[in-house]
Amino acid sequence: MSNTADYCLQIVNQLYEKINGFDISVKERDRLASNDSSLIYGELTTRSFKEILEVVNPNPSEVFYDLGSGTGKPVLWASVLYDWRKCCGIELLSGLYDTSIQQLQKMTAHSEIKEFLPNRKLNIQFINKSFLEVDFSDAKVILLNATAFSYDLWQSLLTKFLTLPKDVHIITMTKKINEDEFELLHSGFYQMSWGMNSVNIYKKVK
Repeated sequence: MSNTADYCLQIVNQLYEKINGFDISVKERDRLASNDSSLIYGELTTRSFKEILEVVNPNPSEVFYDLGSGTGKPVLWASVLYDWRKCCGIELLSGLYDTSIQQLQKMTAHSEIKEFLPNRKLNIQFINKSFLEVDFSDAKVILLNATAFSYDLWQSLLTKFLTLPKDVHIITMTKKINEDEFELLHSGFYQMSWGMNSVNIYKKVK
């Protein structure tokens, strides 16, 4: 990874220094009076995210999605690490979505981001919906922290995954895809905000 990418990652992290996604998530769930475990918040570390994407080794002009994108940090990380055609986060909780929009605006206006990535399009989008309601069939790389997903939510998501085009990569935390259409490329343990956690990387082969 280039020094430029590492420096831009530091800038993104600085923008999040005063952002507490855990508190925002709790307030949103309280507002909705929701006990849905699927909405429990957690974060990757910068190092883990870099190492996971290095396994996938994205090509230029591919499309990245984060399903359940929280405050938007992995989407912004991805956008400075690789030259994607589009980076998109889908988040159901409005408070987290609003934060991601605010952070996106700060990052794209940052003078040093503009200086170090002068030719990067930075086509970054955030969508305030359930990812079950969004068409993400243009994705080439999909990230999702499925650790707290309910059985029903996971099964519904698997149904959507089966409709995706061949060669899409899906990165899941904790959950496994036991479908013939998917090949397991990599499995390992990585540091998360709550401790070490399993990560599985699949490629759709049928």
